[in-house]
Amino acid sequence: MHQRSLSELQRVSGTSTPRDRASGRSAQQCHSSRLSRGENLRLCPPTGALLWAWLLLGALVFPGAWSFLTEDQEELLVELHNHYRGVVSPSASAMLPLRWDPSLKLIAEGYAAKCIWNHNPELEDTGENLFVGTGPLDLRVALEKWFLEHLDYEYNNNSCDEDKMCGHYTQMVWADTHRVGCAFHLCNQMEGLDWERVSFLVCNYYPAGNYEGERPYVEGDWCSRCPENLQRCENNLCGTSTRTMTITLTLPNPNLNPSLTLTPP
Repeated sequence: MHQRSLSELQRVSGTSTPRDRASGRSAQQCHSSRLSRGENLRLCPPTGALLWAWLLLGALVFPGAWSFLTEDQEELLVELHNHYRGVVSPSASAMLPLRWDPSLKLIAEGYAAKCIWNHNPELEDTGENLFVGTGPLDLRVALEKWFLEHLDYEYNNNSCDEDKMCGHYTQMVWADTHRVGCAFHLCNQMEGLDWERVSFLVCNYYPAGNYEGERPYVEGDWCSRCPENLQRCENNLCGTSTRTMTITLTLPNPNLNPSLTLTPP
């Protein structure tokens, strides 16, 4: 079974495209995998030529809809991203939590269906991570591969080891990024890659990270520099401190039954 992040293939071919602030697109590195927290969750592409032919026919008829991600898997992707964002080293003084964005998912679905092993050239203020494998796609493995690029990244001088890729990692932990949307597609063939029957994962991020010359986050005690509206520190991520509760008042007049919402100080 083959599994590759775009960064690995770029490393082999010697082609990597750093991102700059003007283009707003993803940076020097590319994208690949994730760490797990509980039991393994696997996305298993169907086996056998007939099943693959059926799935691929469906992908042709509905090219943007075959992401093969359930709501549970979407939640897992968010949980894994936030887990890794909360364990960076050195610690981050203001790391925002990621939330799922349906619009980013649609962008990822449309591009994943094209089965092209390269970054989406139409992205502007949106970041992107890619992962591909010839076997069943394990989301935990994919994100772990992306995160393990930190082993080749030096925070102090904001550099990546020679002939290595760190862009998947730096996009994953880019502090100001707060939205993510992903899609998974089964590709019979992959343009730019000599593999068949490929599991293709695309994750898009907003706002994009990986600006040339910038570190992915500011070092400091966890949550020590969170924005004023995100002062609650949860799992080392900045979160909202306001909670709401609804109280239903029963009044003599049966036609009146308002709800009162209170926000604690």
